[in-house]
This record gives sequence, structure tokens and C-alpha cells, in this order.
Amino acid sequence: MFIFAPGTHIPERVVDVAEIDRASLAEPAAVCLNELNLGFWFKFRRSAEALAFATQVNKAILESRPRSVPHLFPDYYVEILTSADITPTFENVARLVGRTVAMFGGQAGAFCAQTGNRATFDVFLRTFAPSAVLEDQSNVVDEMVDWLWARNPGFHFGIKRQLMRWREGLRASEGTFLDGGNVLPWMWDTGAEGAVKMWTLVFNDTKPSSPAPC
Repeated sequence: MFIFAPGTHIPERVVDVAEIDRASLAEPAAVCLNELNLGFWFKFRRSAEALAFATQVNKAILESRPRSVPHLFPDYYVEILTSADITPTFENVARLVGRTVAMFGGQAGAFCAQTGNRATFDVFLRTFAPSAVLEDQSNVVDEMVDWLWARNPGFHFGIKRQLMRWREGLRASEGTFLDGGNVLPWMWDTGAEGAVKMWTLVFNDTKPSSPAPC
């Protein structure tokens, strides 16, 4: 991407797509690249032009940035359990996966709410709420990660951060999900309807921040 000096055709800087975290919409019609880092702002005459530009930039980012989160099952769950001195039995791993599905679905609701995109969240609910009733949820969180990663580059950092916080939080507060050395089953708001209710509450309680097309 070429950044031109105002009123000239002389490139002021060349920015590689790899340097851009995401393109964020701002008001009035403007787009910001990397509001926390580069801080490039582009102003447009119309909001539709800003939206089209941000959409194209984010599309280029997604096409050039494959998922960098390692596949979670089973290593991620086994590592959490073993670091807490819990035997990673089939039942313990399955129960931890179920808890992680519940947590990460709520986080997906927060991601979508932060971008102000209810339509994306509704598709997420239709896609993943039925997974709450699956007997084998082994790969559900990995599928959620893939789905979110492909929707919005603004989600990428948050996905990594949330998975790290979940791991560290469980290590630090094992009493909240353990009983006699075993993982407690997820017992609250079970089933697809419960998942929709729980994840929607998170969506409704999260305020939009800097929106980006997704």
C-alpha cells in the first residue's frame, strides 16, 4: 500500500499488508489503520467510500494472514490439566473442552458486539449453538477460532489473548472448576438454547468500540 503526501503523487511511505492489524471505520467518513500502532488516517467524502476501502484492506489482510493459533485439541487442554497436576483422563479433557466451548462462545459474542455487527453474531449463533448438545465437542473451539479468524482481522489478537487468559486463569483458580482432582462438568444453561441465551447476554452487555467491517 502506498501512502502519498497530501496533494501530491509522491509516495510518502510504502506499507506492507503484514504491518497492518486491521482497518477501522471512524466518524465521520474516515478509516484508521492500526489505531494502536501506525495510526494512519484516511478521510473520504462519503461514508460508503470509507466502508469500501476498509473492507478491501481487511479482505487483503485476511487473504494474506492464515491462522497462527496452533490447533487446540488435545494439546492445549492436556497442558492446562497437567500444569495443574490433574490427570488428563478422557472425562477430564472432555469436561474442560465443554467449559472452553461455553467460554469462547461468549467471547465471540463480545468480539461481534465490539464491532457493532449483530448480523455476524447471529450467523455465529446459528453455526455453533447446536454444538452445545454434541456428545463430542473436541474440535468445536478450533472451529470457532477458524470461523472468527476468517471474519475480521481485528479479532486475531483478541483470540490469542483470550485463549492465553483462559489457560492462565484456570491454572490460577483451579478450585473453581475442580472437585477432588477432577474437572467439574459444565452444568449451567446447558443445551443449544442455553448457549444462545448465555452468549447473547455477553453480546448485549458489551459496548461497541472501534468498528471494523466483518
